[in-house]
Amino acid sequence: MEKYGVDRVIAETKNVNIFKTKLIFFPFNHNNQEWTLGVVVNPGAIGNMRRSDPRAFILYLDPQGATANKNFFGQHVRTFLNGFWTQSGRKGSPFTDENDFPLFTPQGKQHL
Repeated sequence: MEKYGVDRVIAETKNVNIFKTKLIFFPFNHNNQEWTLGVVVNPGAIGNMRRSDPRAFILYLDPQGATANKNFFGQHVRTFLNGFWTQSGRKGSPFTDENDFPLFTPQGKQHL
């Protein structure tokens, strides 16, 4: 996504409605040294405020337990999702607000 840009990713997946999916996986390579995995959960549930509704959020999984790149990753994912949002004819940028669309990082070493 970083190398080709959000616009190219959106163009390549223009026939996919990502807001009907439950999970979107983003493998992320950091300078050809380390892989992490981001998972967007319930992207179509953005804005749901009732406790009984599913909530939209991002999980950032790093097998080394590091969190230094999570904000960089989160920024790219939010830009990608907001691009899809506007491409589908919706207004606004709902994935920008970290309170409505939080990023969680499980603590400790992850065994992926």
